[in-house]
Amino acid sequence: MLIICSKMIHMYALYYANFVSGLQGLVADTLKRDIQDLLIKKTLDGALVFETACPHERLQHKCFNNLFAVLNLREATGQRPLEAHIQAVCRRPFRVAPVSGKAPRSFRIITSYANQLTAIGENARRNAEYHIACQTGLRLSRSKSDVEFWFLYRTEGCSLFMQRLSYHASFDKALHKGELTPPLAYALCVAARLPKDALVLDPFCGYGAIPKACLTYFPARTCYAFDINDEALAYTRRAITGAAAKRAIIRKLDVYALPSLIPAGSLDAIITDPPWGLYERLPLPLPRLYTDMLELFAIMLKPHGSITLLTAQTELVKRIVEESNTLIIEETISVLVSGRKASIFRLKTEVKHTL
Repeated sequence: MLIICSKMIHMYALYYANFVSGLQGLVADTLKRDIQDLLIKKTLDGALVFETACPHERLQHKCFNNLFAVLNLREATGQRPLEAHIQAVCRRPFRVAPVSGKAPRSFRIITSYANQLTAIGENARRNAEYHIACQTGLRLSRSKSDVEFWFLYRTEGCSLFMQRLSYHASFDKALHKGELTPPLAYALCVAARLPKDALVLDPFCGYGAIPKACLTYFPARTCYAFDINDEALAYTRRAITGAAAKRAIIRKLDVYALPSLIPAGSLDAIITDPPWGLYERLPLPLPRLYTDMLELFAIMLKPHGSITLLTAQTELVKRIVEESNTLIIEETISVLVSGRKASIFRLKTEVKHTL
């Protein structure tokens, strides 16, 4: 849905959004489509700095992990860029981004260096806390606060002073082992470019992150969600509710049994996160599973259908597609999932002519 914001009503503001590392191109394209007045100022690995007149309440994109208002941005130099940035911030006034709801009363400072929370010198911290308290009228609370102010240094050579606007629950605590985060599941559905009234399949649905995103936010007519894990399927049935549940077909089914339920040439899209073969015990060798799986997928797709695949087995997928007579790689996005390198593949069916 296009978000149109008038600069006659809202002042332009600068924002920093972070998300899964590697998705900056996909997220940028999506934001440009959705926000008419968007101006991207910096493209970073797993983050964007952008300007818009839209109020931040309308910028809670499903691909984002968190959203921040950028209060000060500078090129970072020297060996102690965070302390240098704090000194610069403490020499000038700043304006806090307005937030809806209950007025905040307390604040704390978070410092991050190269995507890792870090400590800074006590004098620098006290100076920053004093300056923020004077500028905002908020009370310092280092343990629990209403507002977080971040000093964040990026290895790309920039430092940001920001106010955090969104808070998501810790995915490590909220999700099952191996369950996709909601932003990543949403991103996979974006990458799939689903047509209206699409018939979609996830044959390794696990705890249902992809089917839930597909049915909640995208124009899928039906989503088949299959797995062989009874516990995961029970959770998926509980997680997909309301109108979305009426368009979901959730069953215990092995990938080899797909042709018994879904006719060949009937699917618009397959979006899935198959076994990576890193932790789980598989009943057959991974190369055999992936080869058979992709051959089945190609048979079940409509002529213009697509496969969107998330896996750490990047080279294996490339080799299978190279040897295939019917599949081509349309797009590859390198991402970082739970600290491990992986790839999002978008595959299409195409007859390869050989001499």
